[in-house]
Amino acid sequence: MTTFRWNHIFSNRLFSNTTLSYIRYRDHFIKRNDSKLTYPQNVTISDFYDLDNNSGIRDWTGKIAFDYIPSPAHYVRFGSGATYHTFNPGRVAISDTSVHRNFGASNLYAYEYSIYVEDDIRLSKRMKTNVGLHWSAYSTGDKLYSELQPRFATRYLITPQLSAKASYSRMAQYLHLLPNSFGGFPRDLWLPATEMLRPQKADQVAFGFAHNYREDYELSFEGYYKSMTDVPDYKEGAGLLNMNEAWEQQILQGAGNSYGMELFAQKKTGAFTGWVGYTLSWTDRCFDELNDGKRFPYKYDRRHDLNIAFMKRFERTTRKVASITAWGSNVASTATIEKSRKKRIIDFSAAWTFSSGFCTTMPVGIVDVGQPVIHGTSPYNTRQYIEYGERNGYRMKPYHRLDLSITFLKQVKRGEMRWVVSVVNAYNRKNPYFVTLDQDQRGRYRLMQYSLIPILLSISYQFKF
Repeated sequence: MTTFRWNHIFSNRLFSNTTLSYIRYRDHFIKRNDSKLTYPQNVTISDFYDLDNNSGIRDWTGKIAFDYIPSPAHYVRFGSGATYHTFNPGRVAISDTSVHRNFGASNLYAYEYSIYVEDDIRLSKRMKTNVGLHWSAYSTGDKLYSELQPRFATRYLITPQLSAKASYSRMAQYLHLLPNSFGGFPRDLWLPATEMLRPQKADQVAFGFAHNYREDYELSFEGYYKSMTDVPDYKEGAGLLNMNEAWEQQILQGAGNSYGMELFAQKKTGAFTGWVGYTLSWTDRCFDELNDGKRFPYKYDRRHDLNIAFMKRFERTTRKVASITAWGSNVASTATIEKSRKKRIIDFSAAWTFSSGFCTTMPVGIVDVGQPVIHGTSPYNTRQYIEYGERNGYRMKPYHRLDLSITFLKQVKRGEMRWVVSVVNAYNRKNPYFVTLDQDQRGRYRLMQYSLIPILLSISYQFKF
């Protein structure tokens, strides 16, 4: 990412931010397979291939945003922007013992435009409302999509400590996240809206309450519901290797829902601070052509999500003083002057997170088709077909880990020095990153879990002057 930004103040009521940026995103995936399978009667087959897949996005963006404050009761924001997209949906190179093949989709080009205006309005001492309207357009090939997206949010103070809030927003998205919902490396693709692939749209409503006890504690509750249309997924049997010139024909579009509630409690002041946050949510998808038309969990459906964190500060201040004695009229007087004050601070923090596992589609059986393997015949007489269960019907093990950190801060003569020692995944939890179906050397299948990020220790030194 490269960004240039210019801020300009027109008056004490109006100022602007102008931004020019270039962003490049690349996704490079390499898989190498070199294995030998031994069948009955000591028949051995070697399997070797390389898979090299590239995809990416390049964006040139210009936008200007204004902040205008006509009166204490209004805070107006407005602006516009334009982006030139270059999409590489995917280029694949496959090599095996005898063949090297290249195929993939051509680059796609698109323009995206936006205009918005919103106003924070203070209607009374107790009520504050934000009203906005966002218009966006997306041009690709001979197709132009446009969408009006109203937004509304309000907050009402029931008492000085208790407030209620509600919001509604309509959103359009021209970039699709296409998840890999089958067992294997969890590689997701970002793909654009095209003349065949419509943009996604969503409507979301939310409501909640927040309570502040003095200035120390905060407790909040929020519920939400989100309805989505034109969300993408692979057709049955499609996948990364189908990202050729007809890749749009490998994708279906359907509907989705996301809803749930969030609870949050926080202690904000004092030597001991911290928070607890819990989310209970459901996210699903529905396609006429998938899963017999029945709703199924989205890959990133995380039913339970819990975060607990606390911080403790130990602080000690030392003073360096000097005494000065003065004589006047044969009388001595002594004054004490503080020359310097130094702080020593130790900050300790701990954070624990827990969430339900990802959903994926896993095999439920293997069917042999063809003649059985017998002595003197080729193993290729028999082919094995994998039978999969319901879409995203398998949930991986839960994810959880504990992170610890301790910071030693000391003020010195010329500045401030800080040592930070942190431990990620302190109890070395083997969290599942993905699950795949593997074959051993005898051709037998088994489920294998792969994990990333074991216990990691980090030590850093900082000096500020």
